[in-house]
Amino acid sequence: KVNAKDSKNTFYYGPFPSGYGAKPILKLLQHETLYENGLLIKNKDYNFWINQFNKIKEILSFKNNNYINELTNKMHQAANNMQFELALFLRDGLTYLKKLKESQIIELSQYKNIDVFAYKTDEKLIFATVLFYRYGILINKVNLTIPLGLSVDESLRVFFEQFYEDKILPDNLIVQEELLNFDLNLSSEYKFISPKIGTNKKVLDLAILNLNDYYEKEHLVIKNQLDKASNMLDSLNKYLNLPKLKNIVVFDNSNINNINPVGVAIVYTNGIKNKSLYRKFNLEALNERSADVEYIKQSISKFFSSNKNPKDYDLVIADGGIQQVNEAKKTLKTLNINIPVIGLVKNEFHKTKALIDLDMNEIHINDLEL
Repeated sequence: KVNAKDSKNTFYYGPFPSGYGAKPILKLLQHETLYENGLLIKNKDYNFWINQFNKIKEILSFKNNNYINELTNKMHQAANNMQFELALFLRDGLTYLKKLKESQIIELSQYKNIDVFAYKTDEKLIFATVLFYRYGILINKVNLTIPLGLSVDESLRVFFEQFYEDKILPDNLIVQEELLNFDLNLSSEYKFISPKIGTNKKVLDLAILNLNDYYEKEHLVIKNQLDKASNMLDSLNKYLNLPKLKNIVVFDNSNINNINPVGVAIVYTNGIKNKSLYRKFNLEALNERSADVEYIKQSISKFFSSNKNPKDYDLVIADGGIQQVNEAKKTLKTLNINIPVIGLVKNEFHKTKALIDLDMNEIHINDLEL
């Protein structure tokens, strides 16, 4: 499994690629380990269930090449005995097991949890492909586009921390050699390797092939998005006249009758949402009329107190009017951070109708680019 934390008492497997029949395989495993002669197994000791547990692991790791042959024989035997429902059930499980085994394009010699990460940079973006191997089986692939923020190494550091926050950290992360030269400042739990020969090099080459295919298909589309974002930033900067607008952070909050208020920090890098830098905060609930202003203060304090590079942000946008902008400025001053602040004034439909500019003037917005 990818999206879960590991446990010594649990064997994670999955997610299953599309069409690979998780349910039929689950039913087959239950049939093979929880039932005997059609009856649910009961009153067995701990060691018996450990053996059954290991049997499941062996089946899914495909270490025992005889199992599929045994299952095929069981299917034929059931058909010969006119147990057609059982034969059909075994056939379905067998079909999906074979498909799952075939999905392993390259058989890894060591049965470990391995992720393969390949990337390339292009203008203001990092394109990446991640392959997930579990027990030697390629179980999933993810293609990603990461806004290139403060620097390549800082962008990758933030990406890895966010990406593996809710995922199993593999035994090894196979990467290109140049990534080892970055000072990512990650914990020692990240085991990066960059193979030059052997099976691990083959899976890295496979990831790079997938990456190049993804890049060829997507980079022109994303370039068009970047062009639109650049036009939007130019339109915004007509009101601000700042030297650069690379990294912008927008602060907003939400609550219902001041119950469980939540603050968010939404980061834009080169006009594109940079989800790896998003933050969400639980705020201290207040019953005052000025609670919305206080929530801006709490969110900004939480965001920048945990941020290693506050000076790399070019603009803070507070969702609100003059009160919210004033509070944002005071909070930043308290934190000894000098970043320009503007506000967004919303109408009754929660659409932006005006800007609070750097001089605290409310400017009505007509520009559709914004």
